[in-house]
Amino acid sequence: MRRNYTLVLLLIAFISCKAQTNDLSDSDNAFSKVFPKQEYIDDLNELATTLTTTHPHPYEFTSKIEFWHTVEEVKNKINDSTSFSEFLWHCSAIISSIGCSHTSLGYFNQEDKILPIELRFPIEAKLIDDRLYVSDPLVNKDILAPEIEIYSINSISIDAIKTNVFKHIASQGKNDSFKRLLFNGFFTAYIPYALGFPEKYEIVVKGKKQPINLTQLNEYQYKPRINPSKECQERLCLNYSKGKNIFILTIRSFSYYGAERLEIFKSFIDNSFEEINAKKTRNLIIDLRMNSGGSGDASIHLLKYLAKQPFTYLAQEADGIDYKNEVSPFPSAFKGNMYVLIDGEGTSTTGHFLSLVKQKKMASLIGEEAGSNFICTANQKRGVALSNTGITYSVARNTYFTTAQNFPKDRGILPDHIIVQSIQDFLINRDTVLNYTLELINNE
Repeated sequence: MRRNYTLVLLLIAFISCKAQTNDLSDSDNAFSKVFPKQEYIDDLNELATTLTTTHPHPYEFTSKIEFWHTVEEVKNKINDSTSFSEFLWHCSAIISSIGCSHTSLGYFNQEDKILPIELRFPIEAKLIDDRLYVSDPLVNKDILAPEIEIYSINSISIDAIKTNVFKHIASQGKNDSFKRLLFNGFFTAYIPYALGFPEKYEIVVKGKKQPINLTQLNEYQYKPRINPSKECQERLCLNYSKGKNIFILTIRSFSYYGAERLEIFKSFIDNSFEEINAKKTRNLIIDLRMNSGGSGDASIHLLKYLAKQPFTYLAQEADGIDYKNEVSPFPSAFKGNMYVLIDGEGTSTTGHFLSLVKQKKMASLIGEEAGSNFICTANQKRGVALSNTGITYSVARNTYFTTAQNFPKDRGILPDHIIVQSIQDFLINRDTVLNYTLELINNE
């Protein structure tokens, strides 16, 4: 909730307590470095103790027995030749077992940073409805085409790979939508970690009887998360479709902390609704995709333009934040039909926001399961570094509950209309969710 940054901006620094033993300026050295076995064990004990003594609910989504069993399993995998990269992967399994999106290694940046280019999986792909499709064959374009389905990698089924990788991605409870989002985003890096860093890759694809041997990469660069052809390239946008008399309000972040930054958000929202009301439109689309949360003040300010009746944001005070007072909607609150677009990145404050929108029936939710819900275990203790290896992670320290608590704790807020972008739409940059919403409006 507090100081929660978007996936686009968050680049976790790899801080080492022992600069001489783990210097990430030399990524190759960090990847293959081997620490003494006892130092690994000591770090695992330190990690497990910090997680269970700092986190307010460490056994909410996994029992105490299950958690410590996972710790022991990881310890049994450590030997005298365990590399730093392997150890980093093992640590992620322990952290993710807590089931908290605010307790993590920081997405997959640490692992991605040290991965040698020759070990990176040489194809970009998307996991959609548990099926894996080539989205960009990269250097393998002569032997593969986009959209083709991949059945296995190095004789391991996609289902088995997914199950393995998801155990290493931190998300709230049993929420898979956030895990899928990260898996797709860091796909070229997740595969080598999950498969034990093979030097060669072969895949079995639909329509081909024989495995296909892949050419390895000699360079790689991630694509922009926001397609350059998108009309909205900023965190905050207001677009108007004159012919359809529909406004699209894009909010990619609630991360506006401090008086000055909060005023930027408030001014944008105030000006937007002044324009929306002036046009007397009956339909408003609010696009919250890619919004991983931020300030509760920003969330409440937007809700005051959407609510049809007074509401109370939080059920209890936490960490000095008191949002327990009843809040009244603005007199200029929108009175028409509202549609909110959501995805797996909707964590933290965005989950809070969506829980109230859904409970109060302020709008129709469209898209994929959000990354969180009414409960947010946040206010992370950031940059905690393990004493020997220097691996950094964050641990949540407080819990925030909204008053909209009639939803499962282990799932994200579910949309009223579940819409998933197909691989075909992805390849032609067709916004499946937005187009569905526009059609829904036209048919009403």
